[in-house]
Amino acid sequence: MQKKKVFSSMELFLLVFLLGSLILSLIQTWREEKQREEKG
Repeated sequence: MQKKKVFSSMELFLLVFLLGSLILSLIQTWREEKQREEKG
């Protein structure tokens, strides 16, 4: 039971990490688009 709990917390950490990197990449592309619009 304890092993499963540790695995779940590890899964949660991985999920948060993946979501964080995804959001960061989205923000980066959005900022680039905004800069392009301002220049154009």
